[in-house]
Amino acid sequence: VFVDDGTARTEITPASLFTGAIDDRWTGGTLNGILGMTNGKDKPVYWDNNTANNLATLPGWDANELCAVLVPFKNYWVALDITKTATRYPYMMKWSSAAVPGSVPTSWDETDVTLEAGESDIGETGDLIVDARPMGDALIVYKQNSRFAVRQTLDARIFSFQRLPGAGGALARGCVVETPLGHMVFGNGDIYVHNGGEPQSICDDITREFIFASLDSTNGGRAFVVANTAKNEVWFCYPETGGSVCTLAAIYNYKGKTWTFRDLPNVTDADSGLLDYTPSVTIDSLTLPIDSYSDSFDQDDYTPSDQRLIMATTAPRLDIADTGGTFAGTAFTSYVERKGMVLDGDASSVKLLTRIIPRVDGPDGAVVLIEAGGSMAAEEDPIWTGSYSYTKGLDRDAPIFASGHFLSVRFSSTDERQAGIKSYDIEYEIEGGY
Repeated sequence: VFVDDGTARTEITPASLFTGAIDDRWTGGTLNGILGMTNGKDKPVYWDNNTANNLATLPGWDANELCAVLVPFKNYWVALDITKTATRYPYMMKWSSAAVPGSVPTSWDETDVTLEAGESDIGETGDLIVDARPMGDALIVYKQNSRFAVRQTLDARIFSFQRLPGAGGALARGCVVETPLGHMVFGNGDIYVHNGGEPQSICDDITREFIFASLDSTNGGRAFVVANTAKNEVWFCYPETGGSVCTLAAIYNYKGKTWTFRDLPNVTDADSGLLDYTPSVTIDSLTLPIDSYSDSFDQDDYTPSDQRLIMATTAPRLDIADTGGTFAGTAFTSYVERKGMVLDGDASSVKLLTRIIPRVDGPDGAVVLIEAGGSMAAEEDPIWTGSYSYTKGLDRDAPIFASGHFLSVRFSSTDERQAGIKSYDIEYEIEGGY
C-alpha cells in the first residue's frame, strides 16, 4: 500500500504483510479524514495520515476476529460478515464506539455498557451479507437478494434495521455506486437503481440478456461498479465468459438513459478522483515554427476540478481510462451499428443496399468507416460485404453494397476528434424473393 502526495510516493504496508488474494476484495473508506480498510483475510487496518507510520490494526479490534466489509457511517466504523476465531457469522453487523472528531473509535467491545459499540444479526432473510454503502441518513446493507436500511436511533439500541421493499441485492462487493439518481447496483440477474424504495431496472430486455449471458459464471464475483462522473456515466465492469478479470464494461449514461459497451484491458478495479495534470506538449518544448504543429499545447481535456476515471490493470499499473480519444493511453475504435433492418416492413423480399448518406457530427476532415451487411434470416449474424472510408467535408455519401432480407449498417472511427453520427439515409432496391 502506498500514499502519494503528487511529489513523493511512500509505502505504508504494515510489517505483517497482507495475505488476501484476488477474490478478497478490499472495502473501506475515510472516517474523520482517517483511512480504514479490510480485505476479509487480515485484521482491518487504518492509517493516521503520518507518512512515518505504516497501516495499523484498528484500535480496540479483537485479535481473533475478522470482517469481510468495513464502511464508515456517521461517527462509527461498521463491520459486516464477521468471523470469530474460526466461526463465520455471515449475517452479523458490528459497530465501534463513537469517534471523537478528528480521531478513530477506540473500542469494539459490545459487552461494555458504558460505550456505544455493539453487534446484531441482520437475519430476517437467509441470503448472506455482501456489501454496504451510505445513502443520505441511512446505511444500506446489501445481501445477495435483499437490502436493509440501518439508521441511528439515538437511544440504547444505537441502530435500527428495516428491510427495504423488493428483491434486489448485490452481485459482489464493490457492485454498488452512488449517483444523483440514487444507488446503482449490479445485482444478481439485473442492474437497477433505487432511492430506498422499490428497485427499478435500468436495463431493457436485450441489454440485460447480453450482460448476464456474457458474464463469466466462475469469476462473476470480480465484477465491480464505478461512476465516471465527468461523463454522467456508471461503468458496470465484469469478466466475460472464460475471463478471470474484467474485460468488458457495460456503460450507462444516466442523463441520456443510453447503454454503450467498452472493451477493458484486464481491469481489476477503478475509481474517480481529481488528478494533477502536467501537459505532455508545452510551448517551451517546441523547436520548429509554431505554425507547423497540429497538436494542442498546455491544454488538458479536463479542468483541474473534474473527476477522472482511473483504472488498475493486472500489469499492474494505473491508467487514465477516458481522456480525449484515448482509452488507457491508447487510441480506440468506437462504433455504433444497427442490425436486422427489415425496411418498409417487408421481410419476404431481398433488398440490395446501394448507398448510405451519413450526417457526421464533427469537424471537417473527420473520418468515419461505414460498413454494410446483410442476412437472409433474422436470427443470423450479418455478412459484412462492403465498407467505405467517409471523410466529412470531402464526401457526400458512401457508395457501398450489401444484400439480404435483413440489412445492417455499422459506423466506426478511430479519429481522436471523436466523430459521431447524427443520422443517416439508406438507398436500396428490391431484388425479389430470393
